[in-house]
Amino acid sequence: MYDVEIEEIAIGKFDGVHLAHQELLKRLGSNSGVLIIFQNDEKFLSDLKLREQLLQKKVFLISLDSIKNWSGEKFVEFLKQAFINLKKIVIGYDFCFGKCRECQASDLKKLFFGVVEIVKEFKINGISVHTHNIKEALKNAQIRQANMLLGREYQIKGKVIKGQGIGKKFLYPTINLENLGYFLPKNGVYATLFSKDKIPSATFVGIRSTDSNFSMEVHLLREFHEMRDGDICDLFFVDFIRENQKFENLHLLKEQIALDIKQIQEILI
Repeated sequence: MYDVEIEEIAIGKFDGVHLAHQELLKRLGSNSGVLIIFQNDEKFLSDLKLREQLLQKKVFLISLDSIKNWSGEKFVEFLKQAFINLKKIVIGYDFCFGKCRECQASDLKKLFFGVVEIVKEFKINGISVHTHNIKEALKNAQIRQANMLLGREYQIKGKVIKGQGIGKKFLYPTINLENLGYFLPKNGVYATLFSKDKIPSATFVGIRSTDSNFSMEVHLLREFHEMRDGDICDLFFVDFIRENQKFENLHLLKEQIALDIKQIQEILI
């Protein structure tokens, strides 16, 4: 990692690239970029490719594993060597660095002889905009709140996989998706938008009653080109519809799905 043009940089995980992250970006001028410190062992709100798309800045990547045993001084020395013309660093109020997170945001001002801007906690409707709070909202199916904190619809990526075929034969045809490492909302039925074209859709997330396996199944509410197994698709969560239920037979399940679709159409169309 080496760049002679970068004069200002924002540092953090930037998972989700939510509205508090946008506050950091506002403090950057020209010849600026973003250093993402990423982890490989946790469910994320956005993969690295999506983060780069959302940030719309020159992005540099470094893994937490590669720096977690560095002292605060070594971390700052790395920054000065990687960005030799660095004049300004922008970080969040809760930024920590150094071995065992021994250094806090204020310590960076002592170690870096340039401008260090620490962005204060950012709140919306009294709620702190933080990745943890977004995950908590998703965990509790509070999709509207999660989207408010993100400043956009929560977006995941999935791979199309072969399903049971029961929906197409007896219920409603669905596209079955395998989650690609994203943090999923609570099990339930959701109003969603499918693909970059944002096709209105109804999505089931949870344990199928037919075989007791986890699945993510998307029923499109208008025609779309046929998807093939292995295709990578975007899915945007708009609202929570209901908890998952068990049904005595497929007829009762189909009746409930029809009611779900009607409610989702009122939300999305």
